[in-house]
Amino acid sequence: EVRIALISRMRAEIEKGPDWLRQFHWALRYTDSASDPVVATETTFVPMGQREYSSVDEALADPETFICFPLCWQACIIGTRHLPDHVTRPFQPYELEFIRRAYIANGEEFLISPRKFHIRKPRQIVFP
Repeated sequence: EVRIALISRMRAEIEKGPDWLRQFHWALRYTDSASDPVVATETTFVPMGQREYSSVDEALADPETFICFPLCWQACIIGTRHLPDHVTRPFQPYELEFIRRAYIANGEEFLISPRKFHIRKPRQIVFP
């Protein structure tokens, strides 16, 4: 199965990466709707939580923080310190909206998506 192979590869990359990545449990979240997509910006990952953080280090120190690595408009890997209920499942609509807002707020150079969003920044790259 493609999803299992993708998760296995991501876990292997995480094992090679910075030590702080090993503190997280990883799950795949996906959407089937191009009108409700995962977006990507020049920011590789955005730490997200219940409040605003003054720095990435502060966010990563919070046990409630989760991080998101977009893979494409259909999927991303979510890292959290809590074991996820399901390793692979569709996004809940509120989850995807929360992640999109975080990426749009943190993006300065571009936003990649299969649909146009009504935002002022960053520059949008819309693909069919």
